[in-house]
Amino acid sequence: YFILGMSHEQGHLAQIENVITQAKAARAA
Repeated sequence: YFILGMSHEQGHLAQIENVITQAKAARAA
């Protein structure tokens, strides 16, 4: 359960960073 939880958490953080990257790209465009 702990490993699955960590994997899920990392996926969630990656999703957030992806959104931030897109937002920065949109702002720079």
